[in-house]
Parts: sequence; C-alpha cells; structure tokens
Amino acid sequence: RKDVLYCDDVTSVARRATRQFMSVLLEFLMRALAPVLCFTTDEAWESLGREGSVHMATFESPDEAWRDDALALRFETMRAQRRVMT
Repeated sequence: RKDVLYCDDVTSVARRATRQFMSVLLEFLMRALAPVLCFTTDEAWESLGREGSVHMATFESPDEAWRDDALALRFETMRAQRRVMT
C-alpha cells in the first residue's frame, strides 16, 4: 500500500481508503498497547488530537460489513486441527 500512498493522486479513492484503514488500525493498536506502553500511547493519542486519555477509550464493535462467516468457519476448522496436532 506504500505505493498507493506515495504515487497515487491525493484525491484518489484508493489513497483515501488506505489512509482511513491506517487510521483505524493505529487507533486500535494504541488502545491495545496502552496497558504496556502507558505514556507513549497517551502522547500519541494526544498528538492525534483526541480528547482525554487513551486509557479511557473503549474498543468499538467491528462493522457488520466486515463479517465473513465462511472465513470464520475455515479458521475454526484450522484451530480444531491444531488442537489435535498439539
């Protein structure tokens, strides 16, 4: 996706989608790493212009459009096979 960010036009849909995804991912990672990297994540949270502390932020529910039951079934099958092997 780096090529999309650097080479595509600023107004391109692919570039905007990539930036949006990276923003969502960054916020999720900051929430997940907050207990371990207390001060670092708090400073990053503030630098993004978010109000309050990252430690008070809640995890959002995933969008229903991302749900893929077929993929979930495949992973459940792999987990079951892994349990048998280990």
